[in-house]
Amino acid sequence: MAKKQTAAPEQSGPQKYEVIRPWAGVKEGEILSLETVHPAIKANLRKVGAKVTTSDDGSGLIEAAKGEAAAIVEKAKEEAEAIKNEATAEAERIVEAAKAAPPPPPAK
Repeated sequence: MAKKQTAAPEQSGPQKYEVIRPWAGVKEGEILSLETVHPAIKANLRKVGAKVTTSDDGSGLIEAAKGEAAAIVEKAKEEAEAIKNEATAEAERIVEAAKAAPPPPPAK
Protein backbone atom coordinates (compact mmCIF):
# COMPACT_ATOMS: atom_id res chain seq x y z
CA MET A 1 0.00 0.00 0.00
CA ALA A 2 1.37 3.43 -0.99
CA LYS A 3 1.98 6.03 1.63
CA LYS A 4 -0.25 9.06 1.47
CA GLN A 5 1.77 12.20 0.89
CA THR A 6 0.94 15.17 3.03
CA ALA A 7 1.78 18.79 2.48
CA ALA A 8 4.75 20.17 4.31
CA PRO A 9 3.68 21.66 7.62
CA GLU A 10 3.53 25.42 7.71
CA GLN A 11 6.38 27.03 9.50
CA SER A 12 5.30 27.96 13.00
CA GLY A 13 6.60 30.89 14.92
CA PRO A 14 7.59 34.31 13.70
CA GLN A 15 8.60 34.81 10.07
CA LYS A 16 11.36 37.21 9.05
CA TYR A 17 10.46 40.11 6.77
CA GLU A 18 12.58 42.84 5.19
CA VAL A 19 11.21 46.38 5.10
CA ILE A 20 11.15 47.59 1.48
CA ARG A 21 9.07 50.74 2.09
CA PRO A 22 9.80 52.42 5.43
CA TRP A 23 7.19 54.00 7.69
CA ALA A 24 7.26 55.94 10.95
CA GLY A 25 9.92 54.45 13.22
CA VAL A 26 10.93 51.70 10.77
CA LYS A 27 13.83 52.03 8.33
CA GLU A 28 14.21 50.52 4.88
CA GLY A 29 16.23 47.30 5.03
CA GLU A 30 15.30 46.46 8.63
CA ILE A 31 14.51 42.83 9.34
CA LEU A 32 11.35 42.25 11.37
CA SER A 33 10.16 39.01 12.99
CA LEU A 34 6.37 38.86 12.81
CA GLU A 35 3.83 36.15 13.64
CA THR A 36 1.32 37.71 11.22
CA VAL A 37 1.47 40.58 8.74
CA HIS A 38 -1.33 43.13 8.88
CA PRO A 39 -2.76 43.96 5.43
CA ALA A 40 -1.93 47.65 5.97
CA ILE A 41 1.82 46.92 5.94
CA LYS A 42 1.92 43.86 3.69
CA ALA A 43 2.98 45.91 0.62
CA ASN A 44 5.84 47.40 2.64
CA LEU A 45 7.47 44.04 3.41
CA ARG A 46 8.90 40.99 1.68
CA LYS A 47 9.95 37.70 3.18
CA VAL A 48 13.66 37.43 3.76
CA GLY A 49 15.14 35.53 0.84
CA ALA A 50 12.20 36.26 -1.50
CA LYS A 51 12.99 36.93 -5.14
CA VAL A 52 13.15 40.61 -6.02
CA THR A 53 10.93 41.47 -8.98
CA THR A 54 11.94 44.39 -11.16
CA SER A 55 10.92 45.60 -14.57
CA ASP A 56 14.33 44.43 -15.85
CA ASP A 57 13.73 40.74 -15.10
CA GLY A 58 11.57 40.23 -18.19
CA SER A 59 8.38 39.61 -16.26
CA GLY A 60 6.46 42.20 -18.27
CA LEU A 61 4.52 43.40 -15.25
CA ILE A 62 4.74 47.05 -16.21
CA GLU A 63 3.62 46.41 -19.77
CA ALA A 64 0.71 44.29 -18.57
CA ALA A 65 -0.34 47.02 -16.14
CA LYS A 66 -0.15 49.65 -18.89
CA GLY A 67 -2.33 47.47 -21.12
CA GLU A 68 -4.91 47.00 -18.38
CA ALA A 69 -4.90 50.74 -17.64
CA ALA A 70 -5.39 51.58 -21.32
CA ALA A 71 -8.34 49.16 -21.52
CA ILE A 72 -9.93 50.71 -18.42
CA VAL A 73 -9.49 54.24 -19.84
CA GLU A 74 -11.00 53.20 -23.19
CA LYS A 75 -14.01 51.59 -21.48
CA ALA A 76 -14.51 54.73 -19.36
CA LYS A 77 -14.41 56.91 -22.49
CA GLU A 78 -17.04 54.71 -24.16
CA GLU A 79 -19.27 54.84 -21.08
CA ALA A 80 -18.88 58.63 -20.86
CA GLU A 81 -19.82 59.00 -24.53
CA ALA A 82 -22.92 56.84 -24.01
CA ILE A 83 -23.96 58.95 -20.99
CA LYS A 84 -23.42 62.14 -23.00
CA ASN A 85 -25.53 60.80 -25.90
CA GLU A 86 -28.36 59.80 -23.53
CA ALA A 87 -28.30 63.23 -21.87
CA THR A 88 -28.35 65.00 -25.24
CA ALA A 89 -31.31 62.92 -26.42
CA GLU A 90 -33.21 63.62 -23.19
CA ALA A 91 -32.49 67.36 -23.48
CA GLU A 92 -33.79 67.35 -27.06
CA ARG A 93 -36.98 65.55 -25.94
CA ILE A 94 -37.52 68.15 -23.21
CA VAL A 95 -37.02 71.05 -25.66
CA GLU A 96 -39.45 69.50 -28.19
CA ALA A 97 -42.03 68.88 -25.45
CA ALA A 98 -41.71 72.50 -24.31
CA LYS A 99 -42.20 73.77 -27.87
CA ALA A 100 -45.28 71.58 -28.37
CA ALA A 101 -46.92 72.54 -25.06
CA PRO A 102 -49.60 75.25 -25.09
CA PRO A 103 -48.45 78.65 -23.83
CA PRO A 104 -49.20 79.42 -20.16
CA PRO A 105 -52.25 81.57 -19.41
CA PRO A 106 -51.57 85.31 -19.15
CA ALA A 107 -50.87 86.70 -15.71
CA LYS A 108 -53.70 88.61 -14.04
